Amino acid sequence: MGEKLSFIIVAVTAAALAVAILYAGQEMLQDVNDADVIEQTKISLIQAVSDAERHANGKAARVDLEDENGEVVYRVKIINAGEATEVHVDGKTGKILSMQGDQADDPLTGS
Repeated sequence: MGEKLSFIIVAVTAAALAVAILYAGQEMLQDVNDADVIEQTKISLIQAVSDAERHANGKAARVDLEDENGEVVYRVKIINAGEATEVHVDGKTGKILSMQGDQADDPLTGS
């Protein structure tokens, strides 16, 4: 029985290690993808936020940089008087691409 228990412990440990290595590899791949997107930008995050805040007349609460169909876009969530607006800013030109209203997150529902 002792040998079976030792084998099970080794097998579980090896499986846990394999999962940890796989997870770390995915995190590193995501970092590489993020770096590729950042390298495509011509304007800074600060400039994108500043332009979005001015355009939507509010304060930035969140910023994401994404590749949307081959275009680098800053998605800036702006809050003004409890109302949320998402402003899309072209990461290469700084042009405001779109602006859409959204409700501020409800702390009770999380949406």
